[in-house]
Amino acid sequence: MGFDEVVDGEIVLAVEQPRTAPDDLVLLATVALANKNARIIWAILSKGQDYQPAEAYT
Repeated sequence: MGFDEVVDGEIVLAVEQPRTAPDDLVLLATVALANKNARIIWAILSKGQDYQPAEAYT
């Protein structure tokens, strides 16, 4: 934040707009997916095996 303007001798500070909830949810989902992918890649590299996805439930 910084100084926005001076009104009647008083300093008025600029107020940042808070992020909206959908922006937070998109960020949260992005981080969760990146974390999942990182864990899968780490498991594959540490075990030295090929990726074997779980079978889909029917």
